[in-house]
Parts: sequence; C-alpha cells; structure tokens
Amino acid sequence: MRQVADIGGYGGKLENSRHGRQKGRRNMTADQIAHVVPGEDHERAMAIGLQWVMSTDPPSSLVVLAPQKSHFKTGNLLRGLPPGCGKESFRTYSHCYARYRNVLACWPTEKQLDELDWDLVGREVAKLCVLSWSEGDTRLWRVARRPNELFDSSSEIVMPSSLDPVTVRALQAISNHVNIKDRFSHQFDKDKVVHAFRLLIHGGHFYDPDAIKVWAMQNGWPAPAAEKLRQVASEIKEGKRHKVSASAPWAEDILHQWHQPAKE
Repeated sequence: MRQVADIGGYGGKLENSRHGRQKGRRNMTADQIAHVVPGEDHERAMAIGLQWVMSTDPPSSLVVLAPQKSHFKTGNLLRGLPPGCGKESFRTYSHCYARYRNVLACWPTEKQLDELDWDLVGREVAKLCVLSWSEGDTRLWRVARRPNELFDSSSEIVMPSSLDPVTVRALQAISNHVNIKDRFSHQFDKDKVVHAFRLLIHGGHFYDPDAIKVWAMQNGWPAPAAEKLRQVASEIKEGKRHKVSASAPWAEDILHQWHQPAKE
C-alpha cells in the first residue's frame, strides 16, 4: 500500500472568511480514503477495493456507485457484489447517503468525483474507495487528497508544478474575498478571480492551472468550485477574454502586496 507523495507549494494560511465557509464541515482524512487503478486486471482491482472498504463493517453498510444504475445489470464486474449492499448511481446517491457508512465509487468521471468529494464532506462516512478506469480521471483528486493506493499502477502519478509564493498569496486573497460555496457565480466575485489571474500572468507568474485546483481543494474549496477556478485560470493563461466590469476589484498595488512576505 502506498500514498501519493506530498509536494511543496500548496500550503498557506487562510483567514476565517465569511464567504463560503461552513462550520463543522471537514474533509475525510487520508486513512479513510483509498484508490485503485486497475491496469489490465479489473476483476482483481474490484476485489481489492471491496476487501478494503468492507474490512470492518457488514455489507449492509456499503453502497456501490456506478455511472448508471444499468451497470449493475449489464456489467460483469458488478454482478458479484455482496448481498445486502446498496447500489446507486452517482446522480441518485445524494438522496440516500445517510444509510451507508462506506462507499465504493466505480469509474467516476472527474466531474462526478468532484461532486462526490464535496457531497461527502462532513458526512458520517467511514471509508471511501475510488476505483478508476483510467488515471486521468482521478489524477488531481489523488494529488489533493493523497489516498491510500491499493493497487500499484505501472506508472507514477504526474504531479502538477509547485506554485510560487506570489501565486499562493493571490489564491489566499481570492479565497478570502469571494464566495467559494456558490463557485463565485456573482459577477463581482468573478471579476476578482479574472483580474487576479490576469495580474499574475502580466507579472510573469505563469502558474500551472492543475496546481491551482489542487491548492484550492487542500485549502477549503469544494472540489467543483476548485475545478471552476482551474478552468478560469487556464483560460486566462491561454489568453481567452472574459467579460468583466470596468472598475478594478483589487487595490492598484495588490500585485506588489502579494510580493510581500506574509506577516506572522
């Protein structure tokens, strides 16, 4: 059993902002999360995942998630599930999460895994095991959450580049001044995000958008909001135009402020 290694550049102290914070909600700890990359042996990967997630509880405590409920009838890998376990799709699971302590998530897309990750925050879930079809769908989630890797793949996970201190301070400012709970949907919040990334690029800070998402997930952002932040960061870096208001949402010297070491 191995864990995805930690990488530098993601740390940073956040203020207790009134924007998007939910008291009492916390992520699952690393020892509660596992991941299985099947390689060529999907049957063995399924067996390993089931064994880990059911090591201490009866089948009735387990819910198995699939992309569609039809997979439980047509998929060979899902026909041998233990009697008594729940069988749901990623779409229907949110209506019955309170009935199960353990979750085996089979072949989620990146979007489905992001939504599940946020849905489980603060829930009474003992274990989550994610069985991926390919490493790409779970790569950033694995970097951010560092699950136990139960089935070694043939290649190491590709890590995003570390973020420089100025970019980290910009992300801290964004986190403390926008409503992350609703994915900064308000125009004024979006203006702050867009302007912040423009300032970074113009200032020569060419961040890795994947690293932006990882940092956000590790610093209190819901995974779906962190993905939206990654998308905006990527579009700004690529030069895509975003409609924003004429007024500047940050102080004129904000980039200079981000260059200053944080005061203890």
